Amino acid sequence: MTGPGADPTETRQWVGIASSSDGSRLAASSFEAVWLSSNSGVTWTISNSADANYRGIASSSDGSKLLLASSNVTKLQRSTDSGATWSQLSNSVTQSWHKVASSADGQVLAAAGLHGTALYVSTNGGTSWSTKDVGNWNGIAISDNGATMVAVASSRAIYVSTDSGTTWNNRETARGWADVSISNDGTKMIASVGEGKIYRSIDSGTTWEILPNSPTKKHLSVACSSDCSTIITGTNWEFVHYSSDSGASWYSSTTQIGWINDVALSDDGSKAFAAPYGQRFYLSAKAAPPAPTIGAVTATGASTATVSFTAPTTNGGSAITSYTAISNPGGITGSITQAESGTISVTGLSPSTTYTFTVKTTNSIGTSNASSASASITTNVAAPAFTLSSSSESKTVNTAISSYTITSTGGTIASYAISPAAPAGLTFNTTTGLLTGTPTSVAPATAYTITATNATSSTAQTFTLTVTAVPVVATNSAAEAAAQAEAVRRANEQRQMGDLSSVLPLINELIKEIEDGLKSTSAPKKKSSTSKTQQSSKAKPEKKSNSEPLTIPIPPASEPEAQNKVGEVVSLSHKVGFGLSASWINSSNIKALRGFIAGIEESLEVERIVIQGYAQPTKIGLSDIDIARAKAVKKLLIKDGLDYPIIVEGMGQAESKKGELSRLAVVTVEGKIKKQN
Repeated sequence: MTGPGADPTETRQWVGIASSSDGSRLAASSFEAVWLSSNSGVTWTISNSADANYRGIASSSDGSKLLLASSNVTKLQRSTDSGATWSQLSNSVTQSWHKVASSADGQVLAAAGLHGTALYVSTNGGTSWSTKDVGNWNGIAISDNGATMVAVASSRAIYVSTDSGTTWNNRETARGWADVSISNDGTKMIASVGEGKIYRSIDSGTTWEILPNSPTKKHLSVACSSDCSTIITGTNWEFVHYSSDSGASWYSSTTQIGWINDVALSDDGSKAFAAPYGQRFYLSAKAAPPAPTIGAVTATGASTATVSFTAPTTNGGSAITSYTAISNPGGITGSITQAESGTISVTGLSPSTTYTFTVKTTNSIGTSNASSASASITTNVAAPAFTLSSSSESKTVNTAISSYTITSTGGTIASYAISPAAPAGLTFNTTTGLLTGTPTSVAPATAYTITATNATSSTAQTFTLTVTAVPVVATNSAAEAAAQAEAVRRANEQRQMGDLSSVLPLINELIKEIEDGLKSTSAPKKKSSTSKTQQSSKAKPEKKSNSEPLTIPIPPASEPEAQNKVGEVVSLSHKVGFGLSASWINSSNIKALRGFIAGIEESLEVERIVIQGYAQPTKIGLSDIDIARAKAVKKLLIKDGLDYPIIVEGMGQAESKKGELSRLAVVTVEGKIKKQN
């Protein structure tokens, strides 16, 4: 603090100080006169020295309207021209006045007298007054709009009115209150105790709390900035104490000033003034600086933004050291260390979130009020991030791929891309990022880069796909190899001969001719079990053709050998020859076959008959002629009334045209030996 004035060495009995909202206009009262300054106390002019023993003084927000109290038994005085001229308020009470207060427009006024006099309120600029209560009032304060008032008394509680002084409510117990101050909007109040600490209310005086870090002193006066974030208090023959963080921390002036009857602050808390009794008038040469002017705000990422500002025109008497930007919501801060205008980077913000920002100025004394709020901005979406459920896959060509699923673990993904392009048969979805379909070409292991993109950035994952040829199935045994070889052989024969259906007309003709031949012959006679029947190996067929049929000697039906036991299973075979003519099966051979079976029935309990057909080797490769012959013999036997189980088998080709088995069917009868009578 320094002592300014026209004569800085001059000491006066200062008792009151009032400031305009910006701290440029000051009015200080002493026992002798009123002193005025229009440049924050750099120079002063004397005013209104016609009366003595002036006490409290109050000012409108622009400093044009002043209200003055005097301890002489007199009326209140008022100036409406910034203190140039003064006049008594004729309707005010004539008494010893002590404290006064004013609304921002100077229309709502309050005044309290000395020594237990009443509290008076005017709502029309001092034209008329009403009495409110009696007490030893030490301090009065009024909100800017004049609706909220607070008054303290040394021996009474704190009283609050929210209807311009019409009614008052007791809000806090008596503590020897010394003075009180109020925020512009009336929601915050600061009160000092004559011997104790500083108290605060943040709910228009309804409840009060002690500021635990405030100094315990003999406080005489107190003032706060427009939002009560900056507080100054004057003490009895001590220092000025101040806080620039709503009372969380406190500092003291380096000079012991004296009995500080009154203190004042500009709205932004950057200018502080003290009126000590019997000392020079003091103003703060080192106050918290004014707030900067907010500028443009830009979202620079998902969690970052920049906030520009313009430095204040004054620094509070101490060099500005830094600026701090504060986000809303979240209270996230960013700072820059410099005195001039600039841009602050703020990190740690949330993606896709709307924010506004304020900026504060800091110097060695303290921190300013916050600037006005910036325009709102919205941070960018978070950077994309994702995972694949599978990083690789191998599939056989022409088989649908299983592909993968995508899990997004970052910001919303706008689109996907793949590189290289999806292979033939597969489709890539740029919205979902999925690769689907059926590959139609064999391809070696190929790494595909899947890229996800949004407004903030891009990120990628790799998926490797291998497309293999259809595998050749290896044989597991010689039997399987043989079966495969036989299948190939039959397929080749079929390709050579064409559709086997071309053979069916021949078989049908065969069967018809055989049936016609059988109609002209009688059924064979049964033979005894002990007799043997022989057929000449040179027997002639009954029906001749241009091509001589093949005759095959047919062994006689033989009895089971004596050493065979009753019930033992035995088998006996008979050959049936096929000619080269259209008749195919020699009718005499069929007759002999039926006689062969009849003879066996006397010695065996027949269980089944097996017919095996053979084919003559031929260039046309009629591979199924063997089984066709066996089936023809079976059909004739069934037609002849045989009802035993009959099995037919195709045995393939004989080794040569002259071979023993060429162009015939072998009929085998299986059964158990009967018990002889």
